[in-house]
Amino acid sequence: QAQAECARSAESTHLHFSCGESAFAPKMSPLASVSLGARRPLSLTALLALFVALPCTASTDMEIPLGADDECDPSSSSGAEEGACSLNALQLRAARQQLDSQGAAAGAGKASVAAVVASNLTEVEANGTSASTTPGCDGAWCDTIFAFNNGFDTMVPATMQQAINTYSEWTSDTQGMKIAVTQHAYYEMYHQNVESKLNQYLPQGYFNWDFKRLGTNYTIVKDTNGTVVVARPGTITFNLGWWMRSLFWNSAVHPLPEGQNFDFSQVTEFGDCTNCGAMLEYTLKKGGLSGTRPGWWITDLVVIKMG
Repeated sequence: QAQAECARSAESTHLHFSCGESAFAPKMSPLASVSLGARRPLSLTALLALFVALPCTASTDMEIPLGADDECDPSSSSGAEEGACSLNALQLRAARQQLDSQGAAAGAGKASVAAVVASNLTEVEANGTSASTTPGCDGAWCDTIFAFNNGFDTMVPATMQQAINTYSEWTSDTQGMKIAVTQHAYYEMYHQNVESKLNQYLPQGYFNWDFKRLGTNYTIVKDTNGTVVVARPGTITFNLGWWMRSLFWNSAVHPLPEGQNFDFSQVTEFGDCTNCGAMLEYTLKKGGLSGTRPGWWITDLVVIKMG
């Protein structure tokens, strides 16, 4: 499909370039690249393909924000950041795709999630991590999770931001909610930017998730020394198409340190899916980061794609 799209682009523009599959496969470290704000490489071949499809009308708005890392702030007056965002805006306009319609049956999605969760729990336990699933929630940290979920599960960006502001703590402004797209790769949404980012992404239908319908049981992944890692099941949808997914992968996705993987995930390649299995994993610390505050505080949050 990627080669066919590439060939059509070349034919329509009367330009000649290689449409080999390997040249367009998403890579963490492309051999030929241009600098994206002096931070993220983007495949030169992919950039050329995006450029030849560029419409003639100029615009300064970023209609498709997924090509920009969270550090790229279009409202910033900084020259470096402004340049990076401008480059992304050109690439993103060229990558616009028609979104595929969604329509997987809820019952089938629920059965699929249950099977994947059961399989991946076995995998977690086989790797030496103690994991137990509790019907409902049974722990001193449950009150924090329930209060947080009341806001986060609404999928209303402003309400989700308020929940993050109220019930979580972070060591710096460059930390936040991660979306694990494979077992070792993720996009990070800085905790203070959740509302603004989701206001860009959700209305355009690029991705969505639902943990309210299925997420009533909690799995304790780890519980040691006042820190607990807890997960609940749900579903996630990615509807990017090949162009947008490749751009997102090359410009905004980070790898975990070598040898580290996300819990539950066995995904090796990032692809679109509708209502595929997902887990929402919370890390909570008693007393917060300082250890002196009352109650439990969320110190990390990961949405994990499992299909």
